[in-house]
Order: sequence, then structure tokens, then C-alpha cells
Amino acid sequence: MATDSENTVLDTEISKLYLKVLEDPKLDLEHKKVLLDEIRKLRPASENRWNFRWVIWALALVAIISPVASAIALIFSKEPNISEGVLALSSTAVGALAAYVTSGLKK
Repeated sequence: MATDSENTVLDTEISKLYLKVLEDPKLDLEHKKVLLDEIRKLRPASENRWNFRWVIWALALVAIISPVASAIALIFSKEPNISEGVLALSSTAVGALAAYVTSGLKK
């Protein structure tokens, strides 16, 4: 795991790379896009916004599907049998979603 000073140096170097690519007149727009995308990948996974989005979507999907499936089972089944595990999974997903979203807002 990198220390704070190592992260600061890494951020500084990555920022310098960004500027070099942006200011280079020899590169056309497409090459700049490719290079900037590759430089973006150098950053730690914790700074990748897509990791955050995928987790949010997965938790939201679990949190929504479980109660909807339970409601459909209650409506269309003469003897509904809703597993407590499914409801526990849904409530856990809602809690994890809330925790993940609020932790992301603190940054």
C-alpha cells in the first residue's frame, strides 16, 4: 500500500503527464484522447469513478428486485412463500447502498 507522500508524488507526476499531453502541438485530438485515457488508468482503483458506479448499480438492482419479486409472489400465488433470506438480502443491499453512497460523498 502506498503512503500519503508516495500518493502525492504519484498524483503530481500524473498531473504533469496530463499537461504534457494536452500541451503537445504534435499530437492530434484522437491521439490525445487515447493517451489521456491510458494516463487515467494509472490512477488507483479507488479514484476510478466507474468502480463506484458499478457497485451502486449492483446494490440497487438487488435492493429493487427482491421486494418486487416478493410482491409478485404475493399477488399471483395462492400460498405465497417468501423466503426470509431474500428479504434479508434486500435489506442488506439497501444498507450497503446507503453506506457506500454516503462514504463516496465524504470524499
